[in-house]
Amino acid sequence: MAPESELDTRRGALREGQAGLAVARAALRQAELDLEWSEVRAPRAGRVSDRRADAGNLVQAGTTLLTTLLTLDPVYVTFDASEAQYLRYARAARGGPVTSAGPVGAPVGIRLLDEEGFPHEGRVDFVDSAFDARSGTIRARAVIPNPDLFLTPGTFARLRLRVGEERALMVPDTAVVADQSGRAVLTVTQEGTVAARPVQLGPLVDGLRVVRSGLSPEDRVIVGALHRARPGARVTAQEGRIGPSPLASAD
Repeated sequence: MAPESELDTRRGALREGQAGLAVARAALRQAELDLEWSEVRAPRAGRVSDRRADAGNLVQAGTTLLTTLLTLDPVYVTFDASEAQYLRYARAARGGPVTSAGPVGAPVGIRLLDEEGFPHEGRVDFVDSAFDARSGTIRARAVIPNPDLFLTPGTFARLRLRVGEERALMVPDTAVVADQSGRAVLTVTQEGTVAARPVQLGPLVDGLRVVRSGLSPEDRVIVGALHRARPGARVTAQEGRIGPSPLASAD
């Protein structure tokens, strides 16, 4: 039998060997992690910017920027709405897809600077919880599908958020005249005379003014040569067509 002192020595050597094995395993795991982190894989599809570090450069984890990855499908459009715009939408959409947080889920359309109409469609997916006290606006965001990757982050676009009914009576903004009683449009009666019709107006969209009340679809509105049309005068009406003016500003 071995003496007690020799048994203690062998037990100490065993513990020392076990500790050395644990240190070696930890070093192996660290080396495997370093090797794994040497290859950066994107978590999702997108477009990368230029590289900020070349091969051989010294980098530090969590500090050195290698590049920037932007997801392009879908893209997000951030916009601010004034308190008046928000309240107008909330009241018009009562009973519709408006939650307590705002018009989440409402359809939107956007167009770029060189486009006509609003060919890119999406939906509102976020409305902030409060108005900004400094600007008096509330921030919202829409998500737009971008399967062809044409829309580029950072681009300025014009956004249309549908309010109320899908159908609205609209006239060219140039056909609206002002008098002492307010705003009006000139119409041609069945007898062929000019008559002024007081109207209540809505927003301006692509050069066309929304008429909330005062007109019916059967009314014939004078849209040209307004300087020669006087209430009570007899005129010969000529039918024409009106359409949106994409370059016109909207309020």
